Parts: sequence; C-alpha cells; structure tokens
Amino acid sequence: MAKGIVIRNEQEKIAVEVLTKAHEWMCNEYGVTNSLLFQRECNWGKDAFHAGWYRNADNTIALNFRNMYGATIKDLISVLGHEIRHAIQYQTGMLKRYGKANRVSSRNSRITGIWNGVDFYGRYIDAPWEIDAREYQDQYAEACISALKIKD
Repeated sequence: MAKGIVIRNEQEKIAVEVLTKAHEWMCNEYGVTNSLLFQRECNWGKDAFHAGWYRNADNTIALNFRNMYGATIKDLISVLGHEIRHAIQYQTGMLKRYGKANRVSSRNSRITGIWNGVDFYGRYIDAPWEIDAREYQDQYAEACISALKIKD
C-alpha cells in the first residue's frame, strides 16, 4: 500500500515506486522536505482537474492518480516537479497565502495570494506562482529522470 491508496495493479505499483524515488531525489536536490501522499479522489467537485497539489499548512504533496490515468512516467514526474516548486516558493518566501486555502474547481477559478510581496487576485491559471511552477516542472522532471536513469 502506498501512503493514501491501495495499489490496484502492476502499473500503479511501478508508478508509486518511481514517484517515491523521484520525490526523495527532488527533495534532496532542491533542499525541501515534505510528505508525499497518493490519492484517488475528486478534489473540490466532480469536475476537478488537479493531478496534484501542495499544501503548506502540513507540508504535504499529494498526487491524484484519479486524474492521471494514461499519463507517462515523465508526465507524473513533471506533476511532482510542479508541486516541489510550490514547496520551494513557500520555503523561500516567494509565495504567501492569507486566510483559508483557495478552492479551485477550474482553471478560471478566482484565487488570492501574495507573490513576492505583491497581492494577487485573479484566475488560477494566471496566478504568478502557477506560471512559475509550470516554468520549472519539466526542468525538474528532466533533471530527476536523468539523475535516476528512469526509462519509460
């Protein structure tokens, strides 16, 4: 059993093993420490699109297998890289939030946060911390895949 889910088949077993190793490598490489959770659920409504999330309150990354069926290992590691970048953003003070966590049900959901000392209110897809995480996710994934010699 992976933390959070019961593994259903050999592909999930391999994915959990690879992602666990990738998480350990990224945490060491980028100087963050957090928990990794696997889930198979619909967050925030039936149309949720999240493949993963980072929650600063308990320093946890979750990867949502429900929304990643058919993804390649590179895609899965890229999602992990995106969430690792959010952990870095919080740790370095680039990103701060106030109040309760934003509930995001679509790319057009309105969210708030403080990015590099500037208040942001706007669409999730336009949030500067999301743009930043998208810019780094593939770079982190490729470095990890290369270092761990991961093959499809």
